[in-house]
Amino acid sequence: SVAKVEHGDYLTDLIAAEIAALETLARSVPQADIDQAADMIFEARRLFVFGQGHAQSVAGFLQRRLDRFGMTTIALTGRGRDIAERMVGMDGSDVVIALAFRKQPQSYAPLVRHAVRTGARVILISDLAGPLMEPAADLMLAAPRGRSGSEFQTPTIPFAMVNGIVLTIAGRHEREIIGRLEKLSELFNDFD
Repeated sequence: SVAKVEHGDYLTDLIAAEIAALETLARSVPQADIDQAADMIFEARRLFVFGQGHAQSVAGFLQRRLDRFGMTTIALTGRGRDIAERMVGMDGSDVVIALAFRKQPQSYAPLVRHAVRTGARVILISDLAGPLMEPAADLMLAAPRGRSGSEFQTPTIPFAMVNGIVLTIAGRHEREIIGRLEKLSELFNDFD
């Protein structure tokens, strides 16, 4: 990636690559899929948010946004045993949101198998590796994160997908979400 930049214009090259990746995202993930993800998340009793490696930053961002909406989230991070401990109570009213990029994480398959056994639904947010991940999720949102799999892979694409889901939840369930955000604002005032 660095070798292809002319005259040290790294920021200019990065901006052009980000714009191209965002344009590809617009063609790769339809709003109907974002709507479906938003509704699945809104209707869930609990949300199990899975992310390892570079996906952890996006997973943490998503979890914080969902917490602000008054949703119950459980972070599935760490080693397999740590993840297993947090999944014991999972049931059919829950949704797993898995974020995985480049290759399938070792904990992904046992997580999805357990979700299927319990009746929980699974949303996968991924890149070009998403269609190769097994078992398949109930809903997959996947888009390339750069020019090729071997070059710089931008975090902008999964962040944009997550932000799209968050905004769609707020737009499609505005009355409930605004009420929860107002309650959060009151709590902020109490804690300040």
